[in-house]
Order: sequence, then structure tokens, then C-alpha cells
Amino acid sequence: MIKISDSVLLQAINQFGIEKQALVAVEEMSELQKELLKYFNRKEENRHLIKEELVDVLITLRQLFLIFNYSEKELNEMAERKLKRLETKLK
Repeated sequence: MIKISDSVLLQAINQFGIEKQALVAVEEMSELQKELLKYFNRKEENRHLIKEELVDVLITLRQLFLIFNYSEKELNEMAERKLKRLETKLK
């Protein structure tokens, strides 16, 4: 995955506030959703915009992990459970 500096993200959270940065994450996810819908429903060639929105979402998701104080261990354990569930469905 991409490298994201927690120190910069924490500085943004401290400067702009938790609620503002959480709402930015929601906005970025909405923008990604919009670009994906254009790509699949309208067959628009907007892969460069999808990439840009994906990066914005990754950055803001990392901020949410910091805001809610989730550890890497917690997230990895939950991801493993969910991936095992998906694997079961694929059989």
C-alpha cells in the first residue's frame, strides 16, 4: 500500500478538527463513488480520476483510523475474519 505520514495527518486533525476531517473522509468516499458510477454506468474513461479519488480515500481512511484510535492489530484481525468469510463464500 502507499506510505502515509501519520504526523501530517495528526497535524491536520489537530488543526482542522476531528469532525471536519471525518466529514472530509465522507466527501472523498462520495467522490470515489461518483467516479466509479461514471466508469461502470456511462462507460466514461476516467481511470485517472478514479486513481485520484482512491488515493484521497486511502488518506482520509488512515485519518479515521487515527481519530478512532484503532490499532493495526485490531484492523488486521478484523480483516482476516472478513477475508475468511469471503473465502468461504467462494467455495
